[in-house]
Amino acid sequence: MKLYNTKCEDALKEIPDASVELILTDPPYKVANKGRHLNSFKSRNGKFKQNFATEDWDYGELILPWEEFRRVLTPTGGVVVFTAFKQLGKMEEDAKPLLYKTTGVWHKTNPMPLNYKTQFVSSLEAWVYFSKIRTRTFNGDGVQHNLFECSTATSREKTFGKHPTQKPVRLMEEFVRLLTNEGDVILDPYMGSGSTGVACKNLGREFIGIEMDERYFKIAQGRLNEKI
Repeated sequence: MKLYNTKCEDALKEIPDASVELILTDPPYKVANKGRHLNSFKSRNGKFKQNFATEDWDYGELILPWEEFRRVLTPTGGVVVFTAFKQLGKMEEDAKPLLYKTTGVWHKTNPMPLNYKTQFVSSLEAWVYFSKIRTRTFNGDGVQHNLFECSTATSREKTFGKHPTQKPVRLMEEFVRLLTNEGDVILDPYMGSGSTGVACKNLGREFIGIEMDERYFKIAQGRLNEKI
């Protein structure tokens, strides 16, 4: 395991060519309006009320370092990136010459009922899969759909992760299991509080994590030591 507390672009320069089998990451989507606070709400039983606000790292245009991604990938490497639906077309273009494999969806079975009386509840999140080659590692058992259904991070995970867009370990384990083999190196260049790293430790993969925010970097270090 190797962790970097610095900007993604700086840390990537230290990673050798053709050394990473899979990049699995959930970068800032960069779709928020600065200073926008989402409305508070109550659940139908009246027991939950909370204000949601965007953070500094979620402003501006999303520009991923695709050239560096391609450099560090092995000849059989792949990339899975979570993103906003409105950015799917741009991401496919930016990732070239990586091959587009598929677009999938994470269906959150317990989404936040934000403004549920006035708009649709957002229960879907997109991810895109790219590869250097047409056929690479795929450990599917039978028919594997590009739809994953599970809850958001559990209360226990949230207690240790504390990240506003924290992905559940169970979800990240699905990608790790399907797209890599034991001993492969997986990179998360925007690791947040370390869910991808925990999934890698649980399944016997090597992990490289990059996080520029010192708060979340320290949280990720603690989680990876405890595998929580």
